[in-house]
Amino acid sequence: LEERYSSAISERTEKFQMVIMDESHRVRIPDQVGQEPSFVKVCKRLLWKSSCKRAVCLSGTPSVTKPYSIYAQVCSLNNNVFASQGGAQGFGRLYCEASRRFGNHK
Repeated sequence: LEERYSSAISERTEKFQMVIMDESHRVRIPDQVGQEPSFVKVCKRLLWKSSCKRAVCLSGTPSVTKPYSIYAQVCSLNNNVFASQGGAQGFGRLYCEASRRFGNHK
């Protein structure tokens, strides 16, 4: 998939004004290096290489597990968005350790 669309992406992305990525919940942190699905690589290339000013991630699937599952979706829009907070570890400290920061209220 990635090889099939890579030339089309590089030829046509300069014309895009907006990129819309549906099923964005499928963008996850891969379990192992190189395990990222091809469609995710294609979507990221579209989002990062295009000259568009707007990007939208859509998903009808609720994120009910952990806030960390949203990290990959946000980073697909802007890979450096959490760089000043320490990347993935900083995101985890800020948004995923609520029980340690605020206590475990049941």
